[in-house]
Amino acid sequence: MTSRCASRYLRSFTSLMLYFVVAAIPAGAQAPNLLPNGDVEDEFVNHIRVTEKRKTQIEAWNSGEPTFWKRGHGASLDGGTVHGGAYSIALQADEQTAEATVFSDYWRVKDASMPFGLPLAPRRPVEISFHVKTSPTLAADSFSAEIRLGSIDGLPSETQTVSMGAETEWKEVTHTMTPEALRWGVSITFRAAGNLGDGQVAWVDDVSVTQDLGERLNLVHNPGFEQAAPGSPWPVSWEAPMDDQWVSWVGNEFRAPQRVGASYSGQHAMRCTVTYADVSGLSQVVHLNQEAVRPIAIGLWAKLDNSIGNSAAGGGYYGSDNLPNLTIFVYHQDGTMQEVSPTFCLGESDHDWDYLRGGFLPQKPVSRIRLQATVLGSEPTTSLWIDNVEAFELDGEGASLPSAAFAPNRTLYSAWGSVEDSHSGQLQAAMNDERLSLFIPRA
Repeated sequence: MTSRCASRYLRSFTSLMLYFVVAAIPAGAQAPNLLPNGDVEDEFVNHIRVTEKRKTQIEAWNSGEPTFWKRGHGASLDGGTVHGGAYSIALQADEQTAEATVFSDYWRVKDASMPFGLPLAPRRPVEISFHVKTSPTLAADSFSAEIRLGSIDGLPSETQTVSMGAETEWKEVTHTMTPEALRWGVSITFRAAGNLGDGQVAWVDDVSVTQDLGERLNLVHNPGFEQAAPGSPWPVSWEAPMDDQWVSWVGNEFRAPQRVGASYSGQHAMRCTVTYADVSGLSQVVHLNQEAVRPIAIGLWAKLDNSIGNSAAGGGYYGSDNLPNLTIFVYHQDGTMQEVSPTFCLGESDHDWDYLRGGFLPQKPVSRIRLQATVLGSEPTTSLWIDNVEAFELDGEGASLPSAAFAPNRTLYSAWGSVEDSHSGQLQAAMNDERLSLFIPRA
C-alpha cells in the first residue's frame, strides 16, 4: 500500500471512529422515566377466579389497583380528576394519614451483599417531577412527598421530603437529588395528613424519575433486532433461552418468538406469544472480561398484553402467572456463577411500551453474562414484546466504557462498540450496530 493510499485509509477510519463517539448517545434524546408506572395508567386487568365447583375462570378485571404502586389508607385510583391519561392517585385523609407509594422495582432483594435493582449512579443528579392538585382549603405543609433513593434493607439510603400546600390547579413539582454513592431502587411516598376535614383531597399524577448517565457504550449486539440471520428464525446474535428450572419449565413446550414490525423504535421488535403450557423467550451472551468488579446495568423497552396478574388488597403483589422476567445469568472470570441470578419484572400486568432499567453488583469480576427474557403461558394467549436492549458498565461517575480487552482469541461481537485508544500501537477492530471500524497504527 502506498503512503498516499495509507493516509487516505487512515483518514477514513479516523472519521468513522469519531462518528461512533458522537452516535453513542443521540443528541437531544430525553432520558426515560425510571418508574414503570409513574403515570398511573396501568392497573391489574385480568385474574383467575376459582368458582364454587373449584374450577378456574378467567375474568376481565378493572381492579382499581395500579401496578408498581402500594396504596395505603385513604388512597384510591381516580378517573375523574387527572392531569394526563385516564387515572391519577387520590389521597383523602380522615383521622388517619392517607398515603400511597410508587416504586421502581418489584422484586425484593433479601441478601444485601448481592444487590440488584434500579441502579442510581453516584454524583449524577436524579431529577424527580410530579403533578399535584388539591382541595382549595388544604392546610399548608399538610401534603408531602418523601423521596427515597435506595430501597434495599441493610444498605444505606438517602431520603428527602418535599412539603406542599393547596394547589387548586394542576402544578408540576420538581426536585433534584444527587446520590453520594451507588443506590439501588427508588420510591416516593405521598402523604396527606390526618384531620384535614371532610372532602379534603390531594391528587398526584405523572410521576417521573430520570438520571442522565451520559455517554454509554452498549455491549449488546443487534439490540433492536434489525439484523436478521439468513436462513434462521433468530435475529443475529440472539438465540433460544437457557432452561430455567426456577420458573418451572418442566412440561412446557417452547414456542419461538417472532421478529415483528410493531416496535418501540426502528423497524423491528421481538414478540413472545404463549398460551397454556407454553414458554417463549430469547437470550444473548454478552462478554465483559472484567479485570475488577464493576456494577453492570441493563435496560430495555417492553410491552405486555393479555396477562394474568393478581394484586393484594390495598396494593402489593402476589405475582403474575406469566412470570414475564428478565433474568441475568452471571459467569465469573474464575469459572463460578453468581449465587443469585438478578431478576427483573417486565410487567406486573398489561402495559404499553415502558422502559425498564435494572442492574447488579457482581460478587467477582465477570467474564460474561447471559441476558434472558422469558414469559410463561397460562390459559389466555399472552404476548410480551421486547425492543432496544442495552447492557453497560457503571463506575464511580455513572456509565463507563467497558473493561473488556481486545485479545486475539476474542470473538468480534465481544469487542462491541468503537476503538477506544487511538494512541495504542496495536491493530484494533471494533463493531457496532452499523459499522465495522479498523484502527491501523502509524509506523
